[in-house]
Amino acid sequence: MRYDVAIVGAGITGQAHAYAFLKRGKTVALIDSRASLAGQNLASLGLIRPAAQPPALYPLALKSRKIWLAVIEAAGLWHKPCGSLLLVQTPEELRVIEEFTVRAAGQDVVTSIIDPVRAAEICKPMQSDNLYGALWSPADIGIDPADADQAITRLELPGLDLKLGLEIMGLTKGGVDTEEGLITSDIVLDCRPPDEHLGSTLVTFGFSHQIDWNLNTAVTTGAALTSDPAFRICKSRCRQADNETEMAPTICALPDNLVLIGHSESAVQRLGTILDMSKVQAIGTKTCPHVSVYDQPYIRAEIDGVWRVFADSGSELTLAFGVADETADLLL
Repeated sequence: MRYDVAIVGAGITGQAHAYAFLKRGKTVALIDSRASLAGQNLASLGLIRPAAQPPALYPLALKSRKIWLAVIEAAGLWHKPCGSLLLVQTPEELRVIEEFTVRAAGQDVVTSIIDPVRAAEICKPMQSDNLYGALWSPADIGIDPADADQAITRLELPGLDLKLGLEIMGLTKGGVDTEEGLITSDIVLDCRPPDEHLGSTLVTFGFSHQIDWNLNTAVTTGAALTSDPAFRICKSRCRQADNETEMAPTICALPDNLVLIGHSESAVQRLGTILDMSKVQAIGTKTCPHVSVYDQPYIRAEIDGVWRVFADSGSELTLAFGVADETADLLL
Protein backbone atom coordinates (compact mmCIF):
# COMPACT_ATOMS: atom_id res chain seq x y z
CA MET A 1 0.00 0.00 0.00
CA ARG A 2 1.18 3.51 -0.74
CA TYR A 3 1.04 6.34 1.81
CA ASP A 4 1.63 10.06 1.65
CA VAL A 5 4.09 9.83 4.54
CA ALA A 6 6.03 6.95 6.10
CA ILE A 7 7.48 7.58 9.57
CA VAL A 8 9.95 5.20 11.21
CA GLY A 9 10.10 5.49 14.99
CA ALA A 10 6.86 5.76 16.96
CA GLY A 11 8.19 7.64 19.97
CA ILE A 12 6.97 11.11 20.87
CA THR A 13 8.71 12.73 17.89
CA GLY A 14 7.34 10.16 15.45
CA GLN A 15 3.82 10.39 16.84
CA ALA A 16 3.89 14.19 16.77
CA HIS A 17 4.92 14.14 13.11
CA ALA A 18 2.20 11.63 12.32
CA TYR A 19 -0.32 13.94 13.99
CA ALA A 20 0.92 16.98 12.04
CA PHE A 21 0.56 15.26 8.67
CA LEU A 22 -2.75 13.62 9.55
CA LYS A 23 -4.21 17.00 10.53
CA ARG A 24 -3.28 18.17 7.05
CA GLY A 25 -5.26 15.35 5.45
CA LYS A 26 -2.37 13.03 4.62
CA THR A 27 -2.19 9.26 5.02
CA VAL A 28 0.56 8.10 7.35
CA ALA A 29 2.27 4.78 8.03
CA LEU A 30 3.84 4.94 11.53
CA ILE A 31 6.34 2.10 11.79
CA ASP A 32 8.30 0.78 14.77
CA SER A 33 10.26 -2.39 15.38
CA ARG A 34 9.06 -2.46 18.99
CA ALA A 35 5.96 -4.49 19.73
CA SER A 36 4.84 -2.03 22.43
CA LEU A 37 5.29 1.72 22.93
CA ALA A 38 4.74 1.69 26.70
CA GLY A 39 7.49 2.89 29.03
CA GLN A 40 9.66 4.63 26.45
CA ASN A 41 9.30 8.22 27.65
CA LEU A 42 10.04 8.06 31.37
CA ALA A 43 13.29 10.02 30.96
CA SER A 44 11.23 13.19 30.40
CA LEU A 45 9.44 12.65 33.74
CA GLY A 46 6.21 13.64 32.01
CA LEU A 47 7.01 17.36 32.10
CA ILE A 48 6.26 19.80 29.28
CA ARG A 49 8.72 22.60 30.12
CA PRO A 50 8.74 25.60 27.75
CA ALA A 51 10.99 27.81 29.90
CA ALA A 52 13.67 25.09 30.16
CA GLN A 53 14.33 25.33 26.41
CA PRO A 54 16.69 27.86 24.78
CA PRO A 55 14.89 31.22 24.90
CA ALA A 56 15.02 31.50 21.11
CA LEU A 57 12.85 28.37 20.95
CA TYR A 58 10.33 29.54 23.58
CA PRO A 59 7.68 30.47 20.94
CA LEU A 60 8.09 27.03 19.38
CA ALA A 61 7.73 25.43 22.81
CA LEU A 62 4.52 27.38 23.45
CA LYS A 63 3.14 26.30 20.06
CA SER A 64 3.96 22.70 20.96
CA ARG A 65 2.30 23.13 24.37
CA LYS A 66 -0.88 24.41 22.69
CA ILE A 67 -1.02 21.38 20.39
CA TRP A 68 -0.28 19.07 23.31
CA LEU A 69 -3.28 20.48 25.20
CA ALA A 70 -5.53 19.80 22.19
CA VAL A 71 -4.24 16.20 22.00
CA ILE A 72 -4.62 15.72 25.76
CA GLU A 73 -8.22 16.94 25.66
CA ALA A 74 -9.12 14.85 22.62
CA ALA A 75 -7.55 11.70 24.09
CA GLY A 76 -8.89 12.30 27.59
CA LEU A 77 -5.45 12.07 29.19
CA TRP A 78 -4.60 13.00 32.76
CA HIS A 79 -2.62 16.23 33.00
CA LYS A 80 -1.78 18.89 35.55
CA PRO A 81 -0.93 22.53 34.67
CA CYS A 82 1.47 22.57 37.59
CA GLY A 83 4.21 25.03 36.72
CA SER A 84 7.64 24.33 38.14
CA LEU A 85 10.02 25.67 40.75
CA LEU A 86 13.79 25.70 40.34
CA LEU A 87 15.04 26.01 43.90
CA VAL A 88 18.38 27.74 44.47
CA GLN A 89 20.46 27.16 47.59
CA THR A 90 23.53 29.35 47.07
CA PRO A 91 24.22 33.00 46.22
CA GLU A 92 25.93 31.80 43.02
CA GLU A 93 22.79 29.99 41.87
CA LEU A 94 20.70 33.05 42.69
CA ARG A 95 22.93 35.19 40.46
CA VAL A 96 22.36 32.80 37.54
CA ILE A 97 18.57 32.97 37.72
CA GLU A 98 18.71 36.74 38.16
CA GLU A 99 20.77 37.01 34.98
CA PHE A 100 18.47 34.56 33.21
CA THR A 101 15.29 36.51 33.94
CA VAL A 102 16.87 39.69 32.53
CA ARG A 103 18.25 38.04 29.39
CA ALA A 104 15.21 35.82 28.73
CA ALA A 105 12.73 38.65 29.21
CA GLY A 106 13.97 40.14 25.95
CA GLN A 107 12.64 37.03 24.19
CA ASP A 108 9.30 37.05 26.04
CA VAL A 109 10.09 34.03 28.23
CA VAL A 110 7.64 34.06 31.15
CA THR A 111 9.42 33.33 34.44
CA SER A 112 9.83 35.15 37.73
CA ILE A 113 12.05 35.01 40.79
CA ILE A 114 10.21 34.46 44.04
CA ASP A 115 11.41 34.46 47.62
CA PRO A 116 11.58 31.32 49.80
CA VAL A 117 8.34 32.15 51.64
CA ARG A 118 6.35 32.43 48.40
CA ALA A 119 8.00 29.25 47.06
CA ALA A 120 6.86 27.39 50.19
CA GLU A 121 3.31 28.65 49.62
CA ILE A 122 3.34 27.17 46.10
CA CYS A 123 4.99 23.90 47.16
CA LYS A 124 3.61 22.84 50.53
CA PRO A 125 6.14 20.08 51.39
CA MET A 126 9.10 22.43 50.89
CA GLN A 127 11.48 23.46 53.64
CA SER A 128 12.43 27.08 52.96
CA ASP A 129 15.25 27.38 55.51
CA ASN A 130 17.90 26.25 53.02
CA LEU A 131 16.75 28.45 50.15
CA TYR A 132 17.90 31.73 48.64
CA GLY A 133 14.93 31.84 46.28
CA ALA A 134 13.34 30.07 43.32
CA LEU A 135 12.65 30.52 39.64
CA TRP A 136 8.93 30.08 38.95
CA SER A 137 7.90 28.86 35.47
CA PRO A 138 4.08 28.91 35.28
CA ALA A 139 3.62 27.35 31.81
CA ASP A 140 4.87 23.86 32.69
CA ILE A 141 2.43 20.94 32.45
CA GLY A 142 2.69 17.49 33.98
CA ILE A 143 1.36 14.45 32.14
CA ASP A 144 1.66 10.75 32.81
CA PRO A 145 4.64 9.45 30.74
CA ALA A 146 2.72 6.24 30.13
CA ASP A 147 -0.01 8.29 28.43
CA ALA A 148 2.52 10.34 26.46
CA ASP A 149 4.00 7.17 24.98
CA GLN A 150 0.69 6.35 23.29
CA ALA A 151 -1.08 9.72 23.02
CA ILE A 152 -1.62 9.77 19.25
CA THR A 153 -2.42 6.09 18.90
CA ARG A 154 -5.30 6.53 21.37
CA LEU A 155 -6.96 9.11 19.15
CA GLU A 156 -7.70 6.62 16.34
CA LEU A 157 -7.19 9.30 13.71
CA PRO A 158 -8.37 8.47 10.19
CA GLY A 159 -5.52 7.93 7.77
CA LEU A 160 -3.13 6.46 10.36
CA ASP A 161 -1.77 2.94 9.88
CA LEU A 162 0.24 1.92 12.96
CA LYS A 163 2.69 -0.89 12.23
CA LEU A 164 4.40 -2.23 15.38
CA GLY A 165 6.85 -5.11 15.74
CA LEU A 166 7.96 -4.75 12.13
CA GLU A 167 11.63 -5.31 11.35
CA ILE A 168 13.02 -2.44 9.30
CA MET A 169 15.59 -3.34 6.67
CA GLY A 170 16.32 0.12 5.25
CA LEU A 171 15.00 3.54 4.23
CA THR A 172 15.09 5.13 0.80
CA LYS A 173 13.69 8.27 -0.77
CA GLY A 174 10.62 6.35 -1.97
CA GLY A 175 9.74 4.30 1.09
CA VAL A 176 10.68 1.92 3.89
CA ASP A 177 11.94 -1.60 3.28
CA THR A 178 10.54 -3.98 5.92
CA GLU A 179 10.36 -7.71 6.53
CA GLU A 180 6.91 -7.61 4.92
CA GLY A 181 8.12 -5.75 1.86
CA LEU A 182 8.47 -2.15 0.70
CA ILE A 183 6.15 0.47 2.18
CA THR A 184 6.10 3.23 -0.42
CA SER A 185 5.47 6.90 0.29
CA ASP A 186 6.06 10.38 -1.06
CA ILE A 187 7.78 11.52 2.16
CA VAL A 188 9.98 9.40 4.44
CA LEU A 189 10.85 10.46 7.97
CA ASP A 190 13.27 8.68 10.30
CA CYS A 191 12.50 9.72 13.88
CA ARG A 192 14.83 7.23 15.56
CA PRO A 193 17.88 8.64 17.37
CA PRO A 194 21.21 7.41 15.97
CA ASP A 195 23.16 5.07 18.22
CA GLU A 196 25.85 7.67 18.85
CA HIS A 197 23.25 9.90 20.52
CA LEU A 198 21.58 7.14 22.54
CA GLY A 199 22.34 6.45 26.19
CA SER A 200 20.38 5.71 29.34
CA THR A 201 19.30 7.36 32.56
CA LEU A 202 17.81 6.19 35.84
CA VAL A 203 14.35 7.19 36.98
CA THR A 204 13.20 6.52 40.54
CA PHE A 205 9.56 5.73 41.22
CA GLY A 206 8.11 6.80 44.54
CA PHE A 207 4.83 6.77 46.41
CA SER A 208 3.54 9.51 48.69
CA HIS A 209 2.09 7.90 51.79
CA GLN A 210 0.03 10.91 52.82
CA ILE A 211 -2.61 12.37 50.54
CA ASP A 212 -2.09 15.81 52.13
CA TRP A 213 1.53 15.95 50.90
CA ASN A 214 0.05 18.16 48.19
CA LEU A 215 2.85 18.37 45.64
CA ASN A 216 1.08 20.80 43.35
CA THR A 217 4.09 21.80 41.26
CA ALA A 218 7.15 20.17 39.73
CA VAL A 219 10.37 20.86 41.62
CA THR A 220 14.02 20.79 40.59
CA THR A 221 17.28 22.02 42.08
CA GLY A 222 20.05 24.39 41.10
CA ALA A 223 21.77 21.58 39.20
CA ALA A 224 19.29 22.40 36.41
CA LEU A 225 21.28 25.58 35.82
CA THR A 226 23.95 23.46 34.15
CA SER A 227 21.78 20.73 32.61
CA ASP A 228 18.87 22.75 31.14
CA PRO A 229 19.65 24.37 27.77
CA ALA A 230 17.79 27.55 28.71
CA PHE A 231 20.60 28.71 30.98
CA ARG A 232 23.35 28.55 28.37
CA ILE A 233 22.68 32.24 27.70
CA CYS A 234 23.96 33.11 31.20
CA LYS A 235 27.60 34.07 31.63
CA SER A 236 27.38 33.42 35.37
CA ARG A 237 26.38 29.82 34.57
CA CYS A 238 29.94 29.05 33.43
CA ARG A 239 31.28 29.52 36.95
CA GLN A 240 28.42 27.50 38.41
CA ALA A 241 29.05 24.67 35.92
CA ASP A 242 32.44 23.97 37.52
CA ASN A 243 30.66 22.75 40.65
CA GLU A 244 27.69 20.89 39.14
CA THR A 245 28.00 18.17 36.51
CA GLU A 246 25.10 15.80 37.18
CA MET A 247 21.65 16.10 35.66
CA ALA A 248 19.30 17.86 38.03
CA PRO A 249 17.05 15.76 40.26
CA THR A 250 13.41 16.56 39.54
CA ILE A 251 10.26 15.49 41.28
CA CYS A 252 6.77 15.67 39.81
CA ALA A 253 3.38 14.30 40.74
CA LEU A 254 1.41 11.63 38.90
CA PRO A 255 -2.13 10.30 39.49
CA ASP A 256 -2.84 8.17 42.57
CA ASN A 257 -0.20 9.88 44.73
CA LEU A 258 2.68 8.47 42.71
CA VAL A 259 5.75 10.58 42.04
CA LEU A 260 8.65 10.34 39.61
CA ILE A 261 12.15 11.39 40.56
CA GLY A 262 15.13 11.64 38.23
CA HIS A 263 17.82 11.26 37.28
CA SER A 264 19.98 9.26 39.68
CA GLU A 265 19.63 6.85 42.57
CA SER A 266 20.68 9.56 45.03
CA ALA A 267 17.98 12.01 43.86
CA VAL A 268 15.79 11.34 46.90
CA GLN A 269 18.65 12.19 49.26
CA ARG A 270 19.56 15.41 47.44
CA LEU A 271 15.98 16.60 47.29
CA GLY A 272 15.67 15.81 50.98
CA THR A 273 17.60 18.98 51.82
CA ILE A 274 14.72 21.03 50.39
CA LEU A 275 11.60 18.85 50.50
CA ASP A 276 10.13 16.79 53.29
CA MET A 277 10.83 13.44 51.65
CA SER A 278 9.85 11.48 54.76
CA LYS A 279 6.39 11.09 53.21
CA VAL A 280 7.79 9.55 50.03
CA GLN A 281 8.97 5.99 49.76
CA ALA A 282 11.17 5.02 46.83
CA ILE A 283 9.65 1.85 45.36
CA GLY A 284 11.93 1.15 42.44
CA THR A 285 14.14 2.42 39.65
CA LYS A 286 14.18 1.84 35.93
CA THR A 287 16.86 2.44 33.33
CA CYS A 288 15.28 4.38 30.48
CA PRO A 289 16.53 5.35 27.01
CA HIS A 290 18.05 8.81 26.99
CA VAL A 291 18.95 10.77 23.87
CA SER A 292 21.62 13.46 24.02
CA VAL A 293 21.90 15.94 21.13
CA TYR A 294 24.61 18.00 22.86
CA ASP A 295 24.46 21.67 21.82
CA GLN A 296 20.95 21.73 20.35
CA PRO A 297 17.57 20.41 21.53
CA TYR A 298 16.67 18.71 18.24
CA ILE A 299 18.04 17.86 14.81
CA ARG A 300 16.18 17.97 11.49
CA ALA A 301 18.11 17.22 8.31
CA GLU A 302 17.60 15.59 4.91
CA ILE A 303 20.02 12.79 4.03
CA ASP A 304 19.66 11.07 0.65
CA GLY A 305 15.99 11.97 0.39
CA VAL A 306 15.11 10.77 3.91
CA TRP A 307 14.37 13.33 6.62
CA ARG A 308 16.03 12.64 9.99
CA VAL A 309 14.28 14.26 12.94
CA PHE A 310 15.09 13.48 16.57
CA ALA A 311 15.37 15.38 19.84
CA ASP A 312 17.24 15.46 23.12
CA SER A 313 15.30 13.64 25.84
CA GLY A 314 15.18 16.83 27.90
CA SER A 315 13.43 18.68 25.08
CA GLU A 316 11.51 16.03 23.14
CA LEU A 317 8.28 16.03 25.11
CA THR A 318 8.17 19.83 25.15
CA LEU A 319 9.11 20.59 21.55
CA ALA A 320 7.88 17.56 19.58
CA PHE A 321 4.55 18.94 18.34
CA GLY A 322 5.99 22.34 17.48
CA VAL A 323 8.88 20.79 15.54
CA ALA A 324 6.47 18.45 13.77
CA ASP A 325 4.22 21.34 12.79
CA GLU A 326 7.22 23.10 11.27
CA THR A 327 8.31 19.94 9.47
CA ALA A 328 4.89 19.43 7.90
CA ASP A 329 4.81 23.03 6.68
CA LEU A 330 8.32 22.63 5.30
CA LEU A 331 7.66 19.44 3.35
CA LEU A 332 4.15 20.05 2.05
